[in-house]
Amino acid sequence: MTDVKMKENIDSIKDDIKNYIKEISKDEEKQNKFLEKSMNQLDELNPSDPFDKLKFNALKSNVLGANTKLKDIA
Repeated sequence: MTDVKMKENIDSIKDDIKNYIKEISKDEEKQNKFLEKSMNQLDELNPSDPFDKLKFNALKSNVLGANTKLKDIA
């Protein structure tokens, strides 16, 4: 393999790594935003009737799911 082809190959690998890191950062930011929104809604919620209790459980599941995805990213 010539030096030019090796340099092109290395540059291509560098670009792939940069794109992968950028993609992971986007996913992490999305999950953090989703987690923050769910946590804020949980803080404001006062489950007194059955529908509020359902919403509470759904938000709790959202938080668990977002945390799981963030652990997978890490």
